[in-house]
Amino acid sequence: MAIAATPYTVNVPYAVLETNKSNDVKALAEKPSYTYYSNAGIYLLKTGLLNHIPGDCFYDMPQLIQALMDNGCKVVSYPIRGYWLDIGKINDYLKAQEDIKHLKL
Repeated sequence: MAIAATPYTVNVPYAVLETNKSNDVKALAEKPSYTYYSNAGIYLLKTGLLNHIPGDCFYDMPQLIQALMDNGCKVVSYPIRGYWLDIGKINDYLKAQEDIKHLKL
């Protein structure tokens, strides 16, 4: 299974301390920026993986992904390098409708 991933950067406006269990400061990063890869909600599955989905109840993608990993199936991420916008909120959906008019596809 492959999961499309989009970069999400978090800028921390303060110095971040790295401490141990005794609260000893081990490192200090001044106003760091961290990039994480978020699930973009786009998936590629081999047909056989559909057998892992129970047919008699609600079963969402996080459950399927976890079940596949628990069963030793290979799950990889595929970074999206181009335009991506979450359309889970109406304002974002409307923005996507406008953006598509200006994208050179």
